[in-house]
Amino acid sequence: MRRRPARALLAALAGILALPAAGQAHVGSPDVFFEGHAGPYRLLVQIQPPDVVPGTARIRVRTEDGVRRVAFRPLYFQTGREGAPRPEEGVRAAGDERLFTGQLWLMEFGSSSVELEVDGGQGRGRVVVPVPALATARRGMDRGLGALLAALGLLLVGGAVAIVRAGAVDAVSPMDAAPDVAQRRRARKVVLVTSAVVALALVLGQRWWRAVDRQYLRHMYRPARLTAAVRPGDVLSLVVDDSGWMERRSGDYVLDHGKLMHLFLVRDDGGSGAQPQSGVSPRGPSTGIHFRREPPEDAFAHLHPVPSGADSFETALPALPEGRYRLFADVVREDGLAETLTAEAVLRPSRAGERTGPVDADDSWRTGSVAPGPSQSLEDGSTMTWDTAVAPLSSGTLTALRFNVTAADGSPAVLSPYMGMLGHAAILRDDGSVFVHVHPVGTVSMAAQAAFARRMGEEAAMDHGAHGGASGTVSFPYSFPRPGRYRLWVQVKREGRVLTGVFDANVT
Repeated sequence: MRRRPARALLAALAGILALPAAGQAHVGSPDVFFEGHAGPYRLLVQIQPPDVVPGTARIRVRTEDGVRRVAFRPLYFQTGREGAPRPEEGVRAAGDERLFTGQLWLMEFGSSSVELEVDGGQGRGRVVVPVPALATARRGMDRGLGALLAALGLLLVGGAVAIVRAGAVDAVSPMDAAPDVAQRRRARKVVLVTSAVVALALVLGQRWWRAVDRQYLRHMYRPARLTAAVRPGDVLSLVVDDSGWMERRSGDYVLDHGKLMHLFLVRDDGGSGAQPQSGVSPRGPSTGIHFRREPPEDAFAHLHPVPSGADSFETALPALPEGRYRLFADVVREDGLAETLTAEAVLRPSRAGERTGPVDADDSWRTGSVAPGPSQSLEDGSTMTWDTAVAPLSSGTLTALRFNVTAADGSPAVLSPYMGMLGHAAILRDDGSVFVHVHPVGTVSMAAQAAFARRMGEEAAMDHGAHGGASGTVSFPYSFPRPGRYRLWVQVKREGRVLTGVFDANVT
């Protein structure tokens, strides 16, 4: 059923002015987290991007002592710093001298970022945090409010016609004189012409809104479809279909941590009998993943497929147990747009024991039971302990997920960089509605940040590997988006060997 013209225009205005809600980024975890430096100042940044564009991004920046000012402005990959507006000043939070908050309008679709400027006793510093400006929602209007606004609109139309009639007829007639036949005829013509003009304006306005709506839908984010198939020789083949989204080009991938794709495989044992659903969106629909409770078996792999075509990849499968697996693939585009693509694959028991396809030296995997509790024994005899005392597990709370690794003799383990980081963590909600790949610097992609630095004509001087804390300790800034049961796979490298700890968490 078609909407009335006035109501259509009002719905357009409501869509433009709608407040942001949780949106894109990783699967079901839209907020962007960054922990790093802006010049001499260390920052902890949380940005909630809008799910409608234009829309406002909400920003929280925790700083060091001595910072007097924090400002931020949007930067778009296409226009660079030259086309950016003036910075918006952050507001210091009441009762917390180190916390600055603010909102920032993102007006254009596409790959964007937020540049933070920091002033203090050590001078000025700035850093660019990639934040995709992707529309993932289409706003509606409450029926009651729509009916009220439509009634008010009709009242305005009637008032406009009456005002024009009075100006054209009553205002030029003698006072207290009854209108003659010619004046009444003139009044009817004025009313008809004015009504026709107003109706034409409403029809043209409705057509304009439909054109704007069609343009919005063309720009509205559609995740690329990832299909997976296991070929003979235990080779996993992946094909990316861009689904015709106008903001994405074929084959425009860039290296992130030295890899074009980071692929995570998680076994879905179907513990509740639910079947995984196909298709994904940035909001992360339920995929039916359930962790086995009795016994707590686990199968997880972090692989790095190599290109076999413009939009196709392949990798050799490790010795994973048979079953259905959910696949999460992180890729970064040339314009700094980072995406997480999903698929599913079924591994059969007849698979070979050795990897015969493309193999990456940084591939890692883990199978076996998951011990309960905050401490996990790793394959080399060391122990990984989740320091839950500094990680209050409540949704919406920015948390430092801190893990300590100790050698077999109890001394702090010396951790080596693993693909440029002191650690990698994959976090998955047990229903599959949330998946995120997080680093010690947060969820920001190194490749996306470097792409924006190059676009601004600056050196990408970002030390992504120096945020692990003391020896044997690695931490990840994160905020669980909603309550529930989560599983965390934490990966570190020690003496040339990648070690994976597995932890379960209940988030209130």
